[in-house]
Amino acid sequence: MAEAVLGSVVESLTGHLLFLVSQEIGLGRGVSAELSTDVLRLQRVTGGGSRILNELEGNSNLMGSLVENRARSETIPFKSDPYVIGRDKDKEKVIEFLLDPDFQENVSVLPIVGVGGLGKTTLARLVFDDDEVPLRGRRNAREAMKRFGPAPGVPHRHTKPYVLSKGKKIERARGKRNGRGFQV
Repeated sequence: MAEAVLGSVVESLTGHLLFLVSQEIGLGRGVSAELSTDVLRLQRVTGGGSRILNELEGNSNLMGSLVENRARSETIPFKSDPYVIGRDKDKEKVIEFLLDPDFQENVSVLPIVGVGGLGKTTLARLVFDDDEVPLRGRRNAREAMKRFGPAPGVPHRHTKPYVLSKGKKIERARGKRNGRGFQV
């Protein structure tokens, strides 16, 4: 008797489960059909929009004047591009001003003024990295130690050399200077 009751309960449960599974499968097919029609409609709508945008990109008269977006250059502390085009005259003018022997005052700061995007930082880096300009500062003192070596005949081997005008003559500091870096 217990087996009969258990068998009838199992049959009813399996029947109910089969009904639910078949119902879910039917709903899934209906939902997938609805989704596929919705996706087709969306593709039609977006395809038309992209076609219009492509036409507008090709014809600039429809939108007036198109402004091109340039990628801004990175402002990084090291050189990324060794070739700079079109700044030679400006660089030569700045170097000529800095190395002018007739100029009596010491130029410690030279302001470069202009609208953003003109290349003021690039010009300053070009002048700073040029071999004709006397080196100055801690970073360049380390570079000069690598390039020229320590000053000879000085008891303190950390004494830095200094560069004279136009970088043609290089003299060694012989303990005359206590500060770091180069003298101009």
